[in-house]
Amino acid sequence: MRGLQVRPFDAATTTQDEWRRFHAYRRVRWFEEFPDDPLPTDADTEAELRIERPQHDVRRWLAWIDGEPTGLLHVFFRRAGTAGSEAHARYLDFAGGVPRARRRQGIGRALLREMAGFMEQHGKTLASTKSWSADADGFLARVGAQCRWRNVDSRLQMERVDAGELARLAAAADADPALRWELHFGRVPWDVLPGLMEPFTTLINDQPLEDLDIPRMQYRLEGYPSWYAELDAHGSAHVVVLLRAGDDVAAMSEAFWDARTPQWLHQKLTGVARPWRGRGLAAAVKSRLLELVRQRLPQVRTVKTYNARANAPMLAVNRRLGFAVYRDESTWQLERVALASYLATPD
Repeated sequence: MRGLQVRPFDAATTTQDEWRRFHAYRRVRWFEEFPDDPLPTDADTEAELRIERPQHDVRRWLAWIDGEPTGLLHVFFRRAGTAGSEAHARYLDFAGGVPRARRRQGIGRALLREMAGFMEQHGKTLASTKSWSADADGFLARVGAQCRWRNVDSRLQMERVDAGELARLAAAADADPALRWELHFGRVPWDVLPGLMEPFTTLINDQPLEDLDIPRMQYRLEGYPSWYAELDAHGSAHVVVLLRAGDDVAAMSEAFWDARTPQWLHQKLTGVARPWRGRGLAAAVKSRLLELVRQRLPQVRTVKTYNARANAPMLAVNRRLGFAVYRDESTWQLERVALASYLATPD
């Protein structure tokens, strides 16, 4: 397209005028993609984009037409030399988009050309991204990506939670004398965290992933100091509920609360170790977490969680607790050779 330029977007060197133009673009894209979610402030967005994380790196490109941003692409990847980086060497994740008014003008293709060059230069052969709209699905299919995993964005309105039902579900664990509760609000103590990495890693990988091609997911202790420092910077909280059988983790549920969006809670992993399944423990730990949030974070109005579409047991737990499906999402994976083939075809 005439006048289209794609340039690296580096938050460390962006001028105030470029930030102003970027934020105007960002607001358009946000309300197109996340109309019901709180818009991050300009200052919080700039701070977030400037963070350098110890285990992961990022590259960004911004498309411009006539001095205005018209598209953005991020790629995320494991830093070479960090723990487990060898298993991640061929993979990257990408995200971004083009405003609806600017689609089908070659902007997405131009951005993907930058990613293709990066993949070639750095030996990346498989790129993954998420989609929640028909437009994005259609574009990714045309590019040559394949949909390999489907999940569900579900939301719970706390005002509709039945406190009595929460108590009944949590009590399922109290009937077994071999189990004991362990609750952590705000932070998990540093002497406790190391013992959670292996069981949490086992649980997060023991979920239906359909045809998704990814390295084994890992909870790594090395990432917690920087993450907790980020939470400390704005007074946010990590919430973890455990059911212990001796020293073992029989079941767990975790969430985090961001003080910048105080009405929202982000539910993360909930899992039950295989020997303890079929006893209602997933509902028990999730209910106990919601009870704790009601007590300690009364400002929370909405809980957001994601689950694999194929994970019928957890979806059933969510329905019982009052979660409703907000939208379906898909994970698409794009081989470098398929991307090269797409870019070699005429516009």
